[in-house]
Amino acid sequence: ESTKLLIRKSLIRLFTQVNVPLLFIVFPCIVGFIQAATRIFPFLAVVYVIQIFHLHPIAHNFVLLFLMPTYRRAIMQSFRKAS
Repeated sequence: ESTKLLIRKSLIRLFTQVNVPLLFIVFPCIVGFIQAATRIFPFLAVVYVIQIFHLHPIAHNFVLLFLMPTYRRAIMQSFRKAS
């Protein structure tokens, strides 16, 4: 039972980590390519797509920090040592 629970939690974390690049790189690329080919989105959509690209590293780091217990423990220990 505990092994199944650990595997399930790991799969949820992995799925979340995989979705970050999809949301911040693949989806904006698709929107940009569709805009370049068909011009069905407003021009500002491309500007927003470019801005979303730059959010990927930040979002990926937040996902790692909040989902991975090892990183959370290390951060909490460093805060405890500092205070």
